[in-house]
Amino acid sequence: MVRVGVVAFVVLAATACYPRPLTNRVVAVGDSLTVGAEWAGLSTLLRERGFDPTVDAEVGRRADQAISIVDTLTEGRSGTLLIGLGTNDGPDLASFRRDVDAIMGAAHGWPVVWALVESGPALPVNAVLREATERYPNLRLVDFSPTVTANPEYRSSDGIHLTYAGYQARAKFLADQCQKP
Repeated sequence: MVRVGVVAFVVLAATACYPRPLTNRVVAVGDSLTVGAEWAGLSTLLRERGFDPTVDAEVGRRADQAISIVDTLTEGRSGTLLIGLGTNDGPDLASFRRDVDAIMGAAHGWPVVWALVESGPALPVNAVLREATERYPNLRLVDFSPTVTANPEYRSSDGIHLTYAGYQARAKFLADQCQKP
């Protein structure tokens, strides 16, 4: 099953406790940024690295809309979960915090790599994600924004989405975040 959306990532805590997955399965769940990364070859890059990818992304997806998807795609299995959500979540940080907790519960203990929000009005959700790393040792945050800052041609005119070259760079960045079992 492949839906589409895009994610943002840079390793924030390379020394953080982060469990190694037991299998080569990678599930990516996200919004339009994950759609773009998939369009630019995320699944292909993951397969080239020896992973078995599933991408479920949708334009406009909010974190609360992904809880049951994460639960369905991770239950009874093992792997790495890539999350690219938060850009479409509103200013209600308490609600986003509950959604993060629900997603982490639905992840069934999988290692989770969550892309920080890069720009726009949803930037405050990054503080909620940073707090969550204190509660979830299997959560690692990554931030793609330094790459976009260094390469402004990657950002589209709306200030949130990327150009095709930007999505290619993001897809590679995300694929690079997955650890082999």
